[in-house]
Amino acid sequence: MTRCFSCDKELGTLSWYYEIDDIVPAPKGMTKNDVICDQCTKQHKKLTNTDQSGLWYLLPIFFGGLGGALMFVALRKENFGMAKKGLIAGIVLHIIGILLIVVLSLYGMMNSMMNMI
Repeated sequence: MTRCFSCDKELGTLSWYYEIDDIVPAPKGMTKNDVICDQCTKQHKKLTNTDQSGLWYLLPIFFGGLGGALMFVALRKENFGMAKKGLIAGIVLHIIGILLIVVLSLYGMMNSMMNMI
């Protein structure tokens, strides 16, 4: 059985635990062989959570779905909530852009058809 690095609680086979690569920044003194339980991970994230800049939202605004995916990859370990919102914003803005292009194209086609009559 493994033990939590932080609280020394015994972790069963069905317990949720995290390794050092899953936690950014890792607790001081934690090595590759150590694991940390779910409760201690949440506590650690609350203590070390740094607010990300709102400028990250410029990626999905200017680059749509690709920008949202880049934002998600960059922030997923540090601030998953903001990363998820950026991904959703990128997908939504991408769909809005596609719909706008389709509507304007149809409008242009209808206009040219009316001029032919």
